[in-house]
Parts: sequence; structure tokens; C-alpha cells
Amino acid sequence: GIIEKSDYTRATLRLNNDYDLTSHFRLGHNINFAYEDDQRSPLGVVRVLYYADGTIAPRNAEGESNDLNLRGSVGNPAAAIHYTRWDGTAARLVGNLFADYDITSSITFRSSFGVDYGREDTRDFVPTFFVSPTQRNTTSRLNVETHSINTWLWENTATYNYNAANHR
Repeated sequence: GIIEKSDYTRATLRLNNDYDLTSHFRLGHNINFAYEDDQRSPLGVVRVLYYADGTIAPRNAEGESNDLNLRGSVGNPAAAIHYTRWDGTAARLVGNLFADYDITSSITFRSSFGVDYGREDTRDFVPTFFVSPTQRNTTSRLNVETHSINTWLWENTATYNYNAANHR
């Protein structure tokens, strides 16, 4: 990403196929898979960067974070980025398998089984630090979360198709 310690990577795969096994029977699938790897900067850091005092360096000669609140009311965005870590990964699979059978030339039966499976894992860590009286954290915080979704749908349908000359 543009901001230090931020990055986003996504990979997707899509497979859609139909297989005519006979003149009356078809199988097929529609499958989508996506994977994300995400590292985010602290919430609101771009706004803080916009309002930060540009006449004070973010770090002093020893490499420690400077207090940017001397002439303003916002914290040090470089310190916020340095002391905050947010990582997340997500994977999602959405797809279906289906079978079509032409009972007659006008009636088609379809059975379809679909799934929607997703999982997201996140980790957010902020250690203890002190930059200024208004930009500090006195207690380390670690937040680890996992969210998942798992749904399925089985549909059975019959379609009647009637053609009258050039009209449907």
C-alpha cells in the first residue's frame, strides 16, 4: 500500500463448465473462489496526516516519535502506524453443481446444489507506548477474531418451454 505497513493482495479463481453427457442429460458447475491477505493502517491515519504539523519531524534524532501536538490537536501519524498492527486473511467459496434432464422436448428438470462458505481471520495488536499525553496506550491490546459463514441451497425445478411458431 501507499501507507507504511499496509498491503492488500487478492487472488480469485472462477470455473464455469457445462458437460453434455447425452442429448437429454447435462451436468455443470459454477465455482468462484477468492483469497485475500490484508494489512491495514490505523483507522483515521490519513485524516491525522492531513492535519498534522508539517514543521515538526515525526521522529527525533534518537528515532523516537515526536509529539506533534505542540501546535495542533492531532497525534503523530507515523507513531500511530508504528505502534499499530492489523492483519487479516479471508477465503470464500461460492458455487453450485447442477444436473439437467430433458424429460420431453418441452419439459426440463434441473437439480442444483449450491454452497457459500467463507472464513475471515483477523489480528489487531497495539502495545503499550507513550508519544504524548494525548497519544498513548497504557495497556497492551490483542484482539484475535474468526468469522465464518456456511450456507447451502438445494433446488429442484421443472421448466416448461412452449414455442408457438416464432413466438415464445
